Amino acid sequence: MAQAVCRTRTASPAPFAALRPLSYDEITPAGTPELAQAARKLLEGRGDEGTGWALAWKVNLWARLGDGDRAHGFLKRLLKPCGMVGIAYDGGGTYPNLFDACPPFQIDGNFGGCAGIAEMVLQSRAPARR
Repeated sequence: MAQAVCRTRTASPAPFAALRPLSYDEITPAGTPELAQAARKLLEGRGDEGTGWALAWKVNLWARLGDGDRAHGFLKRLLKPCGMVGIAYDGGGTYPNLFDACPPFQIDGNFGGCAGIAEMVLQSRAPARR
């Protein structure tokens, strides 16, 4: 079943609900390493493609897994200046006015990117803050 999910590359973030910050730390690299490894494999299976909210989710989830380099790579893709003509775009990124380029505009990418930066800087999990 897990292999079939990886191959579908669906955009739904539902399988990662227990990994996100408001999940009461159901999956953490230190507390549940096997589940964290499974989440990592699922994320890898989803690939690196995406725009807008999908990239923002990836920033947050990779940061949550403690992979700051991978999270930073997705953040750079989320913030890259996009080549645009009218409302067309070339692979997402950020418009000159700093709006998220997921035509014509997607606030989820902006808010998610901010949350991802916060997640990369400070993770507040019990019992310790990192």
